[in-house]
Amino acid sequence: MREGISIEVSAADRQRLAAVEADRNSPQKHVWRARIILATAEGCGTAEIMRRAGVSKPCVWRWQERFMREGVSGLLREKTRKPGLPPLPSALVDRVVELTLGEPPGEATHWTGRAMAAATGVSLRSVQRIWAAHGLQPHRVRCFKLSQDPAFAAKLRDVVGLYLDPPAHSLVLSVSIWRIDGFVDWGSKAQSLIIQPFPRTGTAAFARALCSVACLKRWWRGACGQDWLAAKASPSTPV
Repeated sequence: MREGISIEVSAADRQRLAAVEADRNSPQKHVWRARIILATAEGCGTAEIMRRAGVSKPCVWRWQERFMREGVSGLLREKTRKPGLPPLPSALVDRVVELTLGEPPGEATHWTGRAMAAATGVSLRSVQRIWAAHGLQPHRVRCFKLSQDPAFAAKLRDVVGLYLDPPAHSLVLSVSIWRIDGFVDWGSKAQSLIIQPFPRTGTAAFARALCSVACLKRWWRGACGQDWLAAKASPSTPV
């Protein structure tokens, strides 16, 4: 036995350890810990204890010391450890998402995990976790342009939350200024997406939108989708 370690096993402790060793439902780590102490109580040397328990010499010494200090209860519980790393701040997560959806640096075609880790000061694994949580795959998107609105992340949460958990009797009306070219399959992992903004013409575009609303009111009753497309295609119809 190592110097400084003195173990005295009472009859009650011996009975309790024997019950732990004989119980088929006991965790194996509790079983070999009990074997270490029982073999020590029999006067076995360290080599014999290692053979019986199937553990290393430092492991034998560790649990002998634990039993000397805390008894049988110390063998049946795990020592408390320091908590793991704290989660990343939400602001840092938002910055990673914002950079991922923006233009990559230099002549790169897309962000890589290592480039993002170097740019944001986090580990590569943290970047990978953030991308997985937000469903981002920069290497599978050919071209993407993001809104320059500084409050885009907050607005995105509000819109997505509205669709995921809509209030009762809600109606969502949206107007898109984006043109989508390519193929988007949201049900699979294959994505080939190109998003380009329409050129804005200020007052003229707003007047055109009002004409579209007026045309929509005329076709509201008794009209179908084909009627709307036909009216939109007609040059004489102010759509």
